[in-house]
Amino acid sequence: MLELRLDEASGIYSAPLQMKANNGIFIVDDFGRQLMSPRDLLNRWIVPLARRVPAESDSAEFLRRLCLREGRTELRACYPSDICNILESISQYEGRLISMTKPDLERTTALYFAKT
Repeated sequence: MLELRLDEASGIYSAPLQMKANNGIFIVDDFGRQLMSPRDLLNRWIVPLARRVPAESDSAEFLRRLCLREGRTELRACYPSDICNILESISQYEGRLISMTKPDLERTTALYFAKT
């Protein structure tokens, strides 16, 4: 089913339909074994990956804890994107590459969540 097929007439191998439909990317659905929901798992890294931001391996979990520590009772979908925007602005202003380290996340969340 997932093997290449040789077209006898042209002598060219053809990829299976699943590969063609995803532009050559084979997707394995292994979400059933995870302890978190598939949405949470995908959202954990989608913002940094979309912006090509180097991130430490536990940055998503650290950011979640920072948001909750700032007195938030729930996490909103806009937090990762907004915090990445602030992180990007700081890096651009300081003339350095964008990276997502724990000190960077602490700094951006302190700016993001206003204290009254």
